[in-house]
Amino acid sequence: MIPVLLLVGALGGCACRRGRDAGVAESLPPAPPPTLSGAVSDGVFTDARLGFRLPVGEGWTAEPGRDDGLLRVTLVHAATRTRVEIWAFEGGATTLRPRGDCAWDFVDTARYRSIGRAGPVTTGTCTPTEAALGPIYGWLVPSGGSTLQAEIHVPPAALVDGRREGERLVSGLRPAGELP
Repeated sequence: MIPVLLLVGALGGCACRRGRDAGVAESLPPAPPPTLSGAVSDGVFTDARLGFRLPVGEGWTAEPGRDDGLLRVTLVHAATRTRVEIWAFEGGATTLRPRGDCAWDFVDTARYRSIGRAGPVTTGTCTPTEAALGPIYGWLVPSGGSTLQAEIHVPPAALVDGRREGERLVSGLRPAGELP
């Protein structure tokens, strides 16, 4: 009889603890939303922490990334479905960030004018293993104590117009401390 009473007491104790734990979990406040990297104001995305600016041209929408992440902003062009991503890395990166879906086939550093930079920039072309994704064009742009990597993801259906629109957008990128 005593072992049965001990068993009933032990099971009852477990039920009480379970009930208490469930109540504690329900009383926790919801997690706050993540802090965003920046915002669009008067048609210009400004990164709150890193200070770079990028005009959001007509037909483009911008979605800020998380402030604690490397992807700072993603922009999409409505007509061509071209996507531009701006990534930021601490220090002076000299190589384009590795990608899991493709390798940078062509990489060069020179005075390229297509994105409006005065000095040498590193550029590259990445061809995804899945051909339906289309090519990715990348540029490294020094910005204060970090390096920005601008990527233009061009869908196959808009190879010429998508790249042209992406380069037009990226040419407005102004690193921290640079005048407009």
